[in-house]
Amino acid sequence: RIVQLIWHMSIMLHSKAPAASKCCASRVHRAAPKRVRKCMSASAPASTDTPQLASQIWSQFAERASGEWEGATASFNPQGGQPIPIDPYYVPQAFRDWGVELYDWQTTCSTLAEAEKQGSLKNICRCMMPTVGCEADAVAFTEEAQATDGGLCAVAPDGGYVAGPLQLDVEDGRARVEFCLPLAPVAQQQQQQMEGQKRERVRVVNRLQVNWQSKQWELSRVEVHKERYDGPFKGQIDLCGCGGGMPGFSQSEPVVEERAKSAGAWPLTNVWAYDKDPQGGFQLSESPHASAPNAAHQSTMLTLLPLGLALQSSVEGDKGEVFLQLSMVVGERGNRMAMCSYVGGQMQRAIMGCHEG
Repeated sequence: RIVQLIWHMSIMLHSKAPAASKCCASRVHRAAPKRVRKCMSASAPASTDTPQLASQIWSQFAERASGEWEGATASFNPQGGQPIPIDPYYVPQAFRDWGVELYDWQTTCSTLAEAEKQGSLKNICRCMMPTVGCEADAVAFTEEAQATDGGLCAVAPDGGYVAGPLQLDVEDGRARVEFCLPLAPVAQQQQQQMEGQKRERVRVVNRLQVNWQSKQWELSRVEVHKERYDGPFKGQIDLCGCGGGMPGFSQSEPVVEERAKSAGAWPLTNVWAYDKDPQGGFQLSESPHASAPNAAHQSTMLTLLPLGLALQSSVEGDKGEVFLQLSMVVGERGNRMAMCSYVGGQMQRAIMGCHEG
């Protein structure tokens, strides 16, 4: 009987052990994605999950950023936010004879971010030259091709990104830092796709240059591109005909200063931060809640722009310190944000975040 009792107890113990292991494994399986999604704070040590997280976010980004985009673009003076007229070289003689100034380009942009080439983003932007009347299609254009190879491309799952050089090259004397903010979060983009609506985004290109007199960096102009998705990436020249495309916005009212400042103070519900590590690379961290970063410089300049955009900038050219932060007010309580900073001419941090009201 004693032997039989021991045998029964052994059977009971072995029959319960697998059930407990299965339960623990199930919990670990559910908890692991949560830990990965939260990741770590910017000041925390590196996590083994970071490369996997970065790869996952890049794949989601590539799906929503790649494609053919059509839109309109205009340039603005960073000191006061006034629109800058198109160079007379590109303006038809008839407009010049009539004394008409043009501010908006009609544009197309081919964006390619391949899932298997993490960190590589290519944009080909074409600005169609203005025409008089509708007797001809807009077949003349200027083209600018940009690639992030050799620079930083910090991305978010919704298709937003920050792209810029790792180092400001004084010898070249020019640099561009680009922000891209989608108008809708991922869930809303998916709903728009189901309903056959075209998603939209805003790209802002900050043009930096070295002043030929002071030999210091300065923000020379701000280019704003409003674009809507037109189809999968083709990499071909597919120009809009006369009368097509997106209407210009350069003469629209800029965002109200109080509204821009209040939106900048809202807590961010999602943040993707890329911080420079001791090895010279960049470490990704993701947080579900954070506060918007603020400029640490007293000389921060606020540029109010159309489309609900506000740009905070501080450029201390003699030290190579640059701070750029773009906010976009969306709806009544929505906000998109992108930021990057340079110290000693070296890129230190890039952040994207959003607030869903």
